[in-house]
Amino acid sequence: MKRNPLTFPLSSINPVLELSYGEPGTEAKKGVIVLKDADLRTPWMTDFLDEMKPSPLSFQLTLRSEGRLIRARLRLALEPELECSRSLTLFRERFEVDTDAFFRPAEDIEAEEAARPGHEHELTEEDFSSYAFQGGSVAVDEFLLDAMRTALPLFPLCRPDCRGLCSECGTVLNDRGRCGREVAIEGGDECPHFPTDAN
Repeated sequence: MKRNPLTFPLSSINPVLELSYGEPGTEAKKGVIVLKDADLRTPWMTDFLDEMKPSPLSFQLTLRSEGRLIRARLRLALEPELECSRSLTLFRERFEVDTDAFFRPAEDIEAEEAARPGHEHELTEEDFSSYAFQGGSVAVDEFLLDAMRTALPLFPLCRPDCRGLCSECGTVLNDRGRCGREVAIEGGDECPHFPTDAN
């Protein structure tokens, strides 16, 4: 089986490991692992990258050893291809994520669950955003994918005042050539049923 390039031995987190992708100037920083496009092609991430085409994509991920825990700090920026939920137009929008997570040994999680079967317990910071690791290495691709997915809106809009589609002919009713926060990837023709300057 092919090795996951986003898996790092615990011995490399001593006490900190810094990873970078798509960040200009990080090649010159000592102690930073600069990831390449091929490194992101893991089983967890390939489908998302192919579907959303998040270009540009950049992130800085810091892993810090804290006893038996590994704390992950992620700063990520992506500009995925989205489909507007009203007009069905493809567009791009930039999102930024700043988040933390914990990686915990799988045996610690199993031991805690066995010690309190069916009992309520007070949640800690680690319970809200934690990932398990086994053996002597930590895989970060699931965490990266979760961070990218949670950045995306449930109902994307190509612009806040998107007027959607004409119910008669299906033409996109938004003004042509209007600049806003979105970058249109595809468009349509003028609609004969609604003037383009209609409110």
